Amino acid sequence: MRKELIAPEDRGSSHREAEAGNHARAEAIRSGRLHDISAVARRCAGLKVPTAMTRKLWNVVGEGDPFKPEDRRLAEVCYALLYAQAGLAPSQRMKWGVARLLAFRCTLAGRAIGMQCVAHPGDHDELVTTVMKEDEDWIRPS
Repeated sequence: MRKELIAPEDRGSSHREAEAGNHARAEAIRSGRLHDISAVARRCAGLKVPTAMTRKLWNVVGEGDPFKPEDRRLAEVCYALLYAQAGLAPSQRMKWGVARLLAFRCTLAGRAIGMQCVAHPGDHDELVTTVMKEDEDWIRPS
């Protein structure tokens, strides 16, 4: 079942706050706080925009293994995202200022992992997506 939700105002953010958190996206990718998964997200989830995964989510998905863009578990996460986008798996859609969030679960090796995919402005106001743990703050992923 798919739900459309509007997040409470006290949990929302302004465009200025979103920009402040996203100016460092390129640096976060360079430093390893974010991992570029654009190729697998394009192939498995149909995302046509730059897509990154937070290090915190990778640490859960990868179970301590070093990040590798070709890891099969990334494809599993992206397929789960595809199913959630299509309404074939339970998900929640939320709006926060300029961002759109899709919360969903992915089961890997018998473990259900809560995730969220956030579409938001990147460093140069281009559309980007970030996949992270369900409890991570999308404005300042770390």
